[in-house]
Amino acid sequence: MFLSYASQDAEAARRICEVLRAGGIEVWLDQSELRGGDAWDASIKRQISSCALFMPIISKNTQARAEGYFRLEWKLAVDRSHLMANDKAFLVPVVIDGVSEPEARVPEKFREVQWMSLQSGESQPAFTERIVQLLAPARDAPPLAATEVETGTRARPGKPAIAVLPFVNLSGDPDQDYFADGMVEEIVTALSRFEQLFVIARSSSFIYKGRNVDVRQVAKELRVRYVLEGSVRKSGKRVRIACRLIDAAAGTHLWADKFDGTLEDIFDLQDKITANVVGAIEPTVKKAEIERARRKPADNLDAYDLYLRALPLVYAFRPAENLEGLRLLQRSIAIDPHYPAALAYAAWCYEQRIMRGWPRVGSDDVEAAISLARRVLDTGTDDAVALVLAGFVLEAVGRDWDVAVEASRRALRSNAGSGFVSLMASLCMTFAGKPEEGLALAERAMELSPLDPAFFMYLLAGAFAQLFRGRSEEALALAQQSVTRYSEWDTTYWVLVTAYVQLDRLPEARTALSKLLALTPEVTIARLGTQSYRDPASIRMILEAMRKVGLPE
Repeated sequence: MFLSYASQDAEAARRICEVLRAGGIEVWLDQSELRGGDAWDASIKRQISSCALFMPIISKNTQARAEGYFRLEWKLAVDRSHLMANDKAFLVPVVIDGVSEPEARVPEKFREVQWMSLQSGESQPAFTERIVQLLAPARDAPPLAATEVETGTRARPGKPAIAVLPFVNLSGDPDQDYFADGMVEEIVTALSRFEQLFVIARSSSFIYKGRNVDVRQVAKELRVRYVLEGSVRKSGKRVRIACRLIDAAAGTHLWADKFDGTLEDIFDLQDKITANVVGAIEPTVKKAEIERARRKPADNLDAYDLYLRALPLVYAFRPAENLEGLRLLQRSIAIDPHYPAALAYAAWCYEQRIMRGWPRVGSDDVEAAISLARRVLDTGTDDAVALVLAGFVLEAVGRDWDVAVEASRRALRSNAGSGFVSLMASLCMTFAGKPEEGLALAERAMELSPLDPAFFMYLLAGAFAQLFRGRSEEALALAQQSVTRYSEWDTTYWVLVTAYVQLDRLPEARTALSKLLALTPEVTIARLGTQSYRDPASIRMILEAMRKVGLPE
């Protein structure tokens, strides 16, 4: 809670603050919180942007003059209230000294809300109880995420929460604080684009700057499971960033790395480190969350847990696991019919079954896949993963290339820092007849997520783009790397066979075909001909290569 007051009311503000804190309410009061040398807009502005409730103290002093700080704080609160979903719950003015009516200069937004009057004879417990009731919904929720002030939304319950602590400056040079703080700002902003993560606002995590803290205590205070901490060490023109991701609940280190560079182009260095850190964190947290969901009792699973349990089954790319994953996702959707991620992955399960000829689940799997994908788009979600998967399914199953391209572009606008989003967007663009764009996205995906367990798919996306660009040697090299990482993905052999034929290496093409048939004996020319490639020349190239090495019609 942020307490705003005129300087003449400082003593009244202190007494009110003590009452509220005694009632268990966290109050930000600049008398105790604002340190010497802190810039106003660097401290107070951050607090107003992330507090759960803004309480201005209205008195004769505020009526008599338009004091600078008090007015500026009001303006920030009003600006934020326009962006919040429930702004009236955010604004709670308190009147003291018998002031009866809001002055004409009070912002319209404040005149619309309920004002509280604090009389001198009113008991303190009664006042505190009313505030506690107002704050109850906010106190039960996690702290504001970095993007909540902009969107006015709260994260879906159950999402993993992560805090990025201020990086420690080990350089002995106070001037390097700006670089360390900027690094954290960039990482927080990038992580905030991941719909699957709940990222604590910088203003909350930066209260620990300059303090020796126990990560477990920090996690408890901020109500997060994961904490990223780091350090910056500068020597001459070189700088080293060290990062460590901790599962504070389990007390384990999940990931650590070091990044070296020069300060000649400091902003490029920040971008590079941010991309690497975020690319490592997202799949690492996802893996840890899946393990957590597996350990949870089966009778205590919510929509998010069911979704997590389904993910490794969906990525197995085998009929039995696919079906089991689909059943879990259907249970997740039954609990939350508007859960974009569960809807999108369920649609993708159907797409896998349809395009590979696996046994049908229902009477019309094609309609089920298309319906689920369209439901994702109808939610109006900004979940980049859900958007790009929905587009991919609508392209592969519904041959709706234009919608697929637009969904991919929406996903990239929402989160261009996700390797998986770039991967699926790459496939969408390549299959929609845009292999140049598809290749750039595949290369971006590989750069962003080198630790993704599904990295074989990233290599394959690049292979498809190169194949459809007419670069068979490059396509072959990428497909070979992909099959080395995961040899049971049948689609990889489509590229291998075609590239080998294009390069007139028929014996190797026949060997690749035999492996394809061992994985999917039911594959035929007719079945491959149903693949959704917008450019007829692309599918014709694959079919002609398959015929040349003996794939049955």
